[in-house]
Amino acid sequence: MKARIGFTLVIILALASLTAVAPKALAGDYDWRAALARQYVQGTWFGTGTNGCLVAAPGTGFTDTLVPTGGVSFQSSTVQGTLNIKADGTGTGEFTEFPLTHPPAAGVGASSSKYSVSYTYTFADDGTLTVTFLSVAGEVLAGPSAGVSFNLTPPPLTGRISRDGNIMLLSTEAPTANATASSAVETLQIVGGPSFHRICSRMRVFARIHASADN
Repeated sequence: MKARIGFTLVIILALASLTAVAPKALAGDYDWRAALARQYVQGTWFGTGTNGCLVAAPGTGFTDTLVPTGGVSFQSSTVQGTLNIKADGTGTGEFTEFPLTHPPAAGVGASSSKYSVSYTYTFADDGTLTVTFLSVAGEVLAGPSAGVSFNLTPPPLTGRISRDGNIMLLSTEAPTANATASSAVETLQIVGGPSFHRICSRMRVFARIHASADN
């Protein structure tokens, strides 16, 4: 009898706590779905991926229909590194990249670089994850431009997380029919040097290696 009374008391207290919280949730004072999603994604992730970039010559760029206004070269690269995702909707990351500049560009060759990123992220109602970069800062490690520092703010990446929460797939969002060049073009700024306008397509596959970004 005592056990039954105790169990009933626990149920009553649980219902009372839910009743107290529910009005706030229904009133929209707190975004429970976004909060749960952030808890779901927080942690440390290791990933690899690829880039393909059209690089406009210095002093040129792209039209609103994404056509180069002058000379252009093509650069591909592989990338690997880690993301540290926090539950507050922000995060940081560290990456290395191995770019190849293809002919017939004047600067054909290979190089390597390392860079740090900071970003925010959001979840849409359908579960789509959007990563918006705040800054990318790095240094060229090898190749003709070794020792040069650079800054960059790429367009957002979008994607999904696997049902078990351990795999994350991200890629550059394709421009829409009404998109302008400003939504797809990024600027690579060489510190103390020229800037280059680029259009890049990126793909990333991440695996969770720690469940909390604080680990």
